[in-house]
Amino acid sequence: MGGNKHTITAPRKRDMSKLLCGLMKLTISILTADRKMSMLTQEQEAIVNCNHRHFKVLSAAGSGKTTVLTGRIKRLCTEGVSPSSIMAITFTRRAGKELRHRLGEGFKESLIGTFHSAILNIMHEQGKSVNVLDEREVEDVICGCANRLG
Repeated sequence: MGGNKHTITAPRKRDMSKLLCGLMKLTISILTADRKMSMLTQEQEAIVNCNHRHFKVLSAAGSGKTTVLTGRIKRLCTEGVSPSSIMAITFTRRAGKELRHRLGEGFKESLIGTFHSAILNIMHEQGKSVNVLDEREVEDVICGCANRLG
């Protein structure tokens, strides 16, 4: 039998530990993304699956509102609703940005953001001119109104 010898050695305990730790982190991140929907409470599932055209979600910070909205919007689109016909109003710009990020590239046509940004978008689409006042301009307007009223 020829001259090639293969030596198989068991990995060191520390190397195996690092490898397993890395694999576990990768597995957890994949499962977290895939299972968020399966980890919904009954109330959250009811919102994701409800067939009402309009609804609102009021809940404390960190309770899963963005996850619920993401699930509902994705469900609607899998059932044939066009992303361009979806409007999601959030309380903060940060929440709107997070919702947009979770939905991904296919939802650029959806109107997602704060009440103010949504109204500005709608007005711009209709060709209406909009002026946003800064704090000093607001004070000037209020003082001007107060002076006129006496």
